[in-house]
Formats: sequence, structure tokens, C-alpha cells
Amino acid sequence: MAEAGDWYARNIYVEGQRQYKYHPDHYGPASRFGYKELCAQWTLLNWDPDELIARYKKAGARIFVALANHHCNFDAWDSKHHPWNSSAVGPHRDVVGAWATAARKQGLRFGVTVHQARNWWWFQPSHGADN
Repeated sequence: MAEAGDWYARNIYVEGQRQYKYHPDHYGPASRFGYKELCAQWTLLNWDPDELIARYKKAGARIFVALANHHCNFDAWDSKHHPWNSSAVGPHRDVVGAWATAARKQGLRFGVTVHQARNWWWFQPSHGADN
């Protein structure tokens, strides 16, 4: 399923990967319903950052680092440099901002991580999508 692994977005286009086999049966061909369409369905319906940060703090966390941008170039904040972000697509929420507010409110230090170094090659398999 789409929640099974942070490389789902890439692997739906890579022949032989389990996501490549799963995706067409549940969403249709990736060439017609690919990662962009999947992101539009992301809702964060039951997401409660305050409750989650409280759990992490109870487990001993003193710092929380959120993923701000994965290899797909999708920004998880209200990005002003392009519309491919969580405030414009999918949940229509500033995910990083919500994590930051929750973490700081509970006394945790907050940071972000950006994984853009792989953007140039990470999605190359999608260009040949025809499954």
C-alpha cells in the first residue's frame, strides 16, 4: 500500500518492485494514476501532531526533526517557490509548521531535514511509465 515505505512514489515505476505490482491493482496504471494523483488524495484525516509529540516526549525525545522535502521534491510546508506542496495539494496544511508548533509547545527542539540531493535522478523511472 502507499503507506508502506517512503520510496513508494518511485517504486511504482520500477519493474520488479512490490509497489510496481501493487499499484495497478489498487489505483490503476501509474501512467494514468501516478504519484501526483496519489498526493492529491493525502488527507491527514486522523493526524494529531500534539498527541504524537507528547508520545515522543514521554518516550524520552528532546528533539524532533520533520521531513520537509523528500526526493520527490514535494514540500511539506506552505512553500512559496512552487505549488507542489502540502498547503496546495493533498491535506492543504502546513505539515512542517504544525510539527514545529507542537514540538515547541511541548519544549522539544525542532529541526527539519531536506532530501533534495537525489531529486535529479530519483524520479527518472517515472518518465517511462506505461504499466
